[in-house]
Amino acid sequence: MEIAIIADDLTGANDTGVQLARRGLRTSVLLKLGSDASINDREMLEAVVIDTDSRASSQEEAYMQVRAASEYIKQSGCKVIYKKMDSTMRGNIGPELDAVYDALAPDFIGIAPAFPQSGRLVRDGILYVNGKPVHETAAGIDPKTPVRESHIPSLLRSQTGRTIGHIGYMDISKGIAYIQQKLNLFHNQQIRYVVFDTTSDADLKTIASCLEQTQFNVVWAGSAGLANYVPLSKSDVPAICLEQNDELATIPKQSVLLVIGSVNEQSRKQLDFLLNHHDSVKAVKLQSHTAVEGSTMKGLELDRVCREAEQALQQGLDVVIFSSGDKTDIDEANEAGIRVGLNPTAVSQRIADTLGEAAVYLMNHYSLQGVIMTGGDTAKQVCLHWEASRFDLLDEIESGVPIGLLIGEKSSVNAITKSGGFGTEQVLFRAIERLRQEATIR
Repeated sequence: MEIAIIADDLTGANDTGVQLARRGLRTSVLLKLGSDASINDREMLEAVVIDTDSRASSQEEAYMQVRAASEYIKQSGCKVIYKKMDSTMRGNIGPELDAVYDALAPDFIGIAPAFPQSGRLVRDGILYVNGKPVHETAAGIDPKTPVRESHIPSLLRSQTGRTIGHIGYMDISKGIAYIQQKLNLFHNQQIRYVVFDTTSDADLKTIASCLEQTQFNVVWAGSAGLANYVPLSKSDVPAICLEQNDELATIPKQSVLLVIGSVNEQSRKQLDFLLNHHDSVKAVKLQSHTAVEGSTMKGLELDRVCREAEQALQQGLDVVIFSSGDKTDIDEANEAGIRVGLNPTAVSQRIADTLGEAAVYLMNHYSLQGVIMTGGDTAKQVCLHWEASRFDLLDEIESGVPIGLLIGEKSSVNAITKSGGFGTEQVLFRAIERLRQEATIR
């Protein structure tokens, strides 16, 4: 086993794991510990990603989930252990790093969450997204895991009792030998968590080279950006692409199902572009507040969504099921949640669950060209309701937007997952076209 990755949500697991798949490693995302893709089956897998689904858990639950995953991969003999974190620092970053450290006891955890290709940079310890401090972006008002602090060392200090070291962009510009000197100093000072500035992909490459060459035992921690520079024995293998995969075979045109639960502004722009430029797609909007108002109302709303989607599929149309991202609709759903005793996190979970139920009903009753899922919670609920065991990663259609094969209990389906803030405005349109070009993987 080359590498084991622990991720806190499904889209993040996929967008990181696909970096390894494109470099030639047989890579699967395990959706539950003990699934049929055993971590010890080294003939089948060269890289494994474990989705702990812990981003919106309590700090205590997140610690236990990641601790269990860390203990699970201890036996693997992996050359590299990688803690995937959100590139906007959402979630239980501190408790999850603590869980990894307590289980594996490395000399350092090297923390570099930047993803320059997607506009995430770190300078002077501050995380910027497309030029803005992260707390001023959509991540700052995320309904489940808002990010209130852009200075990464300060954010981590608020979540963990351990001392945080920082290596700035000027330090990185001085080269690997200088960075090693700083690591030696940190080690002597008993500083075990080290945050790296990253202003470019060249910085990521330098950081990766430093972590590879250091005498210390290091757990890597970052987003999909750093994962692309993890040293592998297959590092000379060129990135694969599905057009060259001999296992593909053409099939007749079938409909594509899209399930969009992310309320990120970027996702909504992508949905608008799709609806304005795709002349054979039916949009079915889930009334989120109705789905929250109790089992009876949820059942009625679920039935309506499925009936509308079925009519479109029977006409050969592509279908997108989505929840509203408008602030008014979100507020209305949260108010409905308050009436039935649900906090915003539980409201969001109820909406994702309803979307997942609707999607899996359609997946079970119609032959689809593929499924596109936007938002980690939404993707996870689709997989849970479909009883999927793993996601075999193959390639990406854009940076951080992977395509692969979702393995279920009874069948498999081509699938694309996308984190809310990732992708160009045209990404959903391109995703449908990519699934049209490709075929079921046998």
